[in-house]
Amino acid sequence: MKNFRRRIPLPLLLFFSSQLMGCIAKRIITPILPIYVRDFGFSIAELGIISAGFGVGLMIFEPLWGILADKVRPKKIFTVSLSFSPLIMFSYTLVGDLATFTALMFFSGVWECAFGVSSRMLAREAISKGGRAFGAWFTIFSAAELIGPVLGGYTAITSYNLTFYVGTVIALIAFFLSFGASTSESTHLASKQDRPKGLDKEEKTTLIITSSLIILPWFLIFVYRTFLPVFAKEELLLNPLEIGLIFAVISVVGIFASMLFGGLSDRVGRKKIIVLGMLLQAFSFLLLPISSSTMLLVLTAIILGVGIAAINPAMMALLTEKIPISKQGLALGVYGSGEDVGIWIGPLIVGYIYQNYGAEVSFYITAGLMFFNLILSILLLKNTNTN
Repeated sequence: MKNFRRRIPLPLLLFFSSQLMGCIAKRIITPILPIYVRDFGFSIAELGIISAGFGVGLMIFEPLWGILADKVRPKKIFTVSLSFSPLIMFSYTLVGDLATFTALMFFSGVWECAFGVSSRMLAREAISKGGRAFGAWFTIFSAAELIGPVLGGYTAITSYNLTFYVGTVIALIAFFLSFGASTSESTHLASKQDRPKGLDKEEKTTLIITSSLIILPWFLIFVYRTFLPVFAKEELLLNPLEIGLIFAVISVVGIFASMLFGGLSDRVGRKKIIVLGMLLQAFSFLLLPISSSTMLLVLTAIILGVGIAAINPAMMALLTEKIPISKQGLALGVYGSGEDVGIWIGPLIVGYIYQNYGAEVSFYITAGLMFFNLILSILLLKNTNTN
């Protein structure tokens, strides 16, 4: 027990616990929100618009939160972001039209990116090796993606509002835990005096490449999150708990694979892991249209989970190892905006395709875009030192 405490100080343990609870509160609605919205009579295209509101909030504010995180302690932003989560979660019980749903998703995105930027910075400060740092961050994220959807699907069997109430309570717990959370922030502050201002040519190139290549992976992830529940319920007649369990499979895979691929990218280089992840993501969407049973959906979820776990830690490690610590808030904010572009345009584009041409065409087009991104990664990362 003493060795455990020496290895993981209490403030750091509280940080990861707060991150876990905060992510659970956000992910508890993953399996139910699309079908909850559909129950109000909205079309698939309107569902895409509502989901895109989340991406717009992320895209606009993520660089701003990153810049602010370079000027103040990331811990402050982390705590403030968690203070708004209970209010947003409870508000889902009060809305019912397209405008208010979209506005709520927009504000959810605003505070989600504050949480994302600050928690990534805190994880990077806590663990010296980038692959392991973001592997740990993504493992916590994946654990929440396991617990949240299962809990959300289970409570939704009673009522959707119960899911939102439980999410509100969990968000409050995360907020209170954040007061005791801390990492080695002295490194962050001291580095501001030691590092030059601005980014050099190599650093800017790395930021542009990583922020561009991460767009389509998150395009794919949010297409899955937005339309898989609809596809599973309306085509395969699954209930919310069964849908939640499919999302949980992705998370179980992510828990084990994130640390594995994060550490592996520290040893064999980032590019190989990133390209592998993109290949697996594309392949998972090729299988979706022919997934006529729950078992086939589970198989696609496993493949997708491995792909996500391979790409995200390696890409973030590639970025932060090239960027001075004093500018990593800005860098992670810009990088996050790349994710957000995918989150924004994915539901909009695929929602239109899904409504007019069906699920099969929309999933194949998404897979094709991912294969295109894979080729870009091979070309753009070719001369980049990723090891």
